[in-house]
Amino acid sequence: MADCPRRTFAEPFVRLTMAYARFTSRLSHALEHVGLALAGWAGARLTTQLE
Repeated sequence: MADCPRRTFAEPFVRLTMAYARFTSRLSHALEHVGLALAGWAGARLTTQLE
């Protein structure tokens, strides 16, 4: 594969997600707000549906 003349280019989406992140920053903020508003098991049940 080192001899292949083609190269893959991917533009980083810095505002959308962090490198190696599992969630977008938007989802992280949404989960944070749900956790602060509902707390406990109600928040946990709701956030499993959001992931």
